[in-house]
Amino acid sequence: MSAWKKKLLWLATLLAIGGFIGHASSLVMFGRQTTPATQPGEFQRVTGPNVVSGQDVKDAARDMQTRALKWWEWASPHAWKAGLSFVIGFAVGMAARTFLKWLAIFLALGLVVFGALKYFGVVNLNFDTTSAEAAYSAALEYVKENASGAKDWVFQRLPSTVFGTIGLFIGFLRR
Repeated sequence: MSAWKKKLLWLATLLAIGGFIGHASSLVMFGRQTTPATQPGEFQRVTGPNVVSGQDVKDAARDMQTRALKWWEWASPHAWKAGLSFVIGFAVGMAARTFLKWLAIFLALGLVVFGALKYFGVVNLNFDTTSAEAAYSAALEYVKENASGAKDWVFQRLPSTVFGTIGLFIGFLRR
């Protein structure tokens, strides 16, 4: 792996870890999850489960106050998702490149063996393609029916598609 790929992978890993630590520290400091605002400094209502029962009115009013988000509270969920998506995309890209390389090797080897068997008369080819066409049509229909569900599953689990795609592309690159 080249040096620039290692640096990008380390940067994305640090971004993911830093975002996770920032998000977790926000949860620990305030004892509840805050909904992310659209930009730093934006005001939001902070609520918690402990407001509902057993507290006096002063504590409940203090918990319900609005406060401005700090920059790390706003950026940490996004940094976590972006870094994690890049790392996952990078790993998938490297795995896809390796898989395609081995697939090409085994496919070429299989064609050579099949060609040799055909040359020596061990295998006789029958070019009746009706069963192959039927199998192809059935496989194509299956892919058409399930591709949308697979796409939705991937997009729901990959938080940042842009960084995941960039990681996939960089992981797939040879150098």
